[in-house]
Amino acid sequence: MILRFAVLLALGAGLVAPSHVVERRAASSGTGGDLKIVCYYSNWAVYRPSLAKFTPQNINPYLCTHIIYAFAGFNKRYELKPYDPYNDVEQGMVPVSFSQMLHE
Repeated sequence: MILRFAVLLALGAGLVAPSHVVERRAASSGTGGDLKIVCYYSNWAVYRPSLAKFTPQNINPYLCTHIIYAFAGFNKRYELKPYDPYNDVEQGMVPVSFSQMLHE
């Protein structure tokens, strides 16, 4: 369990990245569905100093089957909107915007 946690931390920090595509395989729970590898990304990670800084470009697309992007908000029509406009829109710090992540 401790080793598995350490590997997840290393993967999350971008220290370890597979050089091959992760194959989809049946879940071990016996449901017959595909294994889902869910990754969590906080938009505040771009404000970390130096090597701890993490941007959407650092997400290995072959590592995750799903990405939870935190944080977003809703407008008055209950549509998704950026939570941190400076960080999440094209003219902000991150070249990949909130709207691009919604549509990719």
